[in-house]
Amino acid sequence: MLHFNNYAITGGVPSFITTIAMAFPEFEHVVCSLKEPEEYALIDYWRNMGIKYMHHNKITRDIVKDMGARIITLHNIRKNQREGRWSYDIFFDRAVIFFHHNQCIVPDPHHGASLHCYVSEYIKKTGFVYEPNIVMPPCVYEVPYLKINRPHREKPVIGRIQSQTCGKISDDMVRLLGEINGADTYTVGTGNAMNPIVPGKMPEHLQKIDMLAMWSNRVESWSMVTTEAMLSGIPVVAFNRCDGLAEQMRKSKGGLLVNTRQGFKEALQYLVDHPDKRKELGEIGRNWAVRNASSRYLRNRLIDKILDWV
Repeated sequence: MLHFNNYAITGGVPSFITTIAMAFPEFEHVVCSLKEPEEYALIDYWRNMGIKYMHHNKITRDIVKDMGARIITLHNIRKNQREGRWSYDIFFDRAVIFFHHNQCIVPDPHHGASLHCYVSEYIKKTGFVYEPNIVMPPCVYEVPYLKINRPHREKPVIGRIQSQTCGKISDDMVRLLGEINGADTYTVGTGNAMNPIVPGKMPEHLQKIDMLAMWSNRVESWSMVTTEAMLSGIPVVAFNRCDGLAEQMRKSKGGLLVNTRQGFKEALQYLVDHPDKRKELGEIGRNWAVRNASSRYLRNRLIDKILDWV
């Protein structure tokens, strides 16, 4: 499988490429990143997992031909990242899997998101519609998360985890966490975070928290860390928007959706004060994520189709 990705920096899309590689170990996996910056810790992590890495500014016929890939996955790819104005034939005679992530989402208050169509709605508008192709549902390699055993803590810990692709954790988020009574905080990311994002270390971070504050200042087609938290049995608090993250929350019932900053604060305080509710929501979210957003689900859903392609 040849994976084209915008750039190599730790976040949802590169982590999902890792999930695909682990879900389909029968295949050789090569990642081609299409623009700077490149985070070499992530590249080393991929290479240590047996995933090959290369860089190019455009998707070209020569790359596809020389690599001999029978299956191509397109992660967050736009028209201008393909060679030539009419370059659809680059992919002819090959199976194409689409995965679509945050940067392509255009906020639309009238659009009721559906995880199965929301990730492909932008793709339909780009002209990427031909056979054979499929839109791959985002999933997580679940094994390390299902093994997490969090100890009992006198003071529960609220976590905020933000990938580098989203920038720094906001000062307002830090202030809000400081307003919660009876809880400690644990932040992962850049800026005001206590801990840096490191490829492959997310299970260690999630073992240290009891609830996830999914504070996002933008629409999200899907949140990988939310899925990782759910697989770990951690309830999530998020904003109720017309996006994939909010639908993920509504479908899973693995946390609380809020509409305002004050509501966000009150929801976190409620979970701090009600440990039984934390446990209940965490178990509900885990059961949903295993059934709908795990690498096992991904493989079971696609393996027959993929083997037919090759």
